[in-house]
Amino acid sequence: MKYRALVFFILIISFVFIGVTRAEIIDKVIAVVNNEVITQSELDRILIPIYIQYKEIYNEEELAEKIDGARRELLSQMIEDKLILQEARKEGILANEEEIDKYINEIKNKFTSEEEFEKVLASQNISIDSLKKKYAEQIKMKKIFERRVRSKVVVLPTQVEEYYKEHLDEFEELETVVLRTIVLKVNKPENRQMVLEKISDIKKRLDEEESFEEMAKEFSEDNSAIEGGLIGYVKSGQLIDELNEEVFSLKPNEISGVIESDLGFHIFKIDEKIPTHSRSFEQVSDEIRNMLYQQKVNQRFEEWLDKLKKDAYISIK
Repeated sequence: MKYRALVFFILIISFVFIGVTRAEIIDKVIAVVNNEVITQSELDRILIPIYIQYKEIYNEEELAEKIDGARRELLSQMIEDKLILQEARKEGILANEEEIDKYINEIKNKFTSEEEFEKVLASQNISIDSLKKKYAEQIKMKKIFERRVRSKVVVLPTQVEEYYKEHLDEFEELETVVLRTIVLKVNKPENRQMVLEKISDIKKRLDEEESFEEMAKEFSEDNSAIEGGLIGYVKSGQLIDELNEEVFSLKPNEISGVIESDLGFHIFKIDEKIPTHSRSFEQVSDEIRNMLYQQKVNQRFEEWLDKLKKDAYISIK
């Protein structure tokens, strides 16, 4: 679940610095939420920058469809924001000056100076008071979210353990190797034979027990050459088929034959091999707990929001 309502005013602040003058905004009521309205100007301040972005990506037909979808999604978010803010007011939730100033200072720090910050605000017809108002709303929304959603969610140890037992396959680690490689690229078809002869000579020297790491540093054309050909941990299935089968048939410290791919010719060495295994409960318990907690938070948030909508008067013009 996306915390649409909670991040919405962050989006407003992000977009507010893109040039949209008041003259470009048509003001009319587009929705009523209980005793408050949402105007076209509020929606356009967010929608216009999205339109500018989408215009560079989509053709005319796609653009109309994408903008219509964005408009409906944004209006839905704005309605949710109104409902959450109204609920925060009912419960007497406030945002103090210290909390608001913290947010303002975070924005200021993105500029080279306070003068530049004030200049940008002035150029967009934005007052510091309106900016503070938006951040105050965001703080109130976060506080009511903590009170009505997060504080009500608990994940029991038995639930964590039960999930682990019922989803063991999710915690299976595929066979993994610590892999080194020497790569010679074939940049032109006519060079293939010459490159093959060169890497065959390298393989012969390796068979005579010359250092794989030193040979990789000297000859390999892969980015891993500087590290003695070390690629690192590679799980089964991460390599292309013609390489994967050969690599995972090797034993630790064993060197492959010369293998050809679309890139060129390869030689591999396995430093270490880790069999397929399942991560222990101790290794994954925190991960499971966080996942279950987030699921419960999402579910409670949606239920709470649905109730706010059900109990509200909402009219979209």
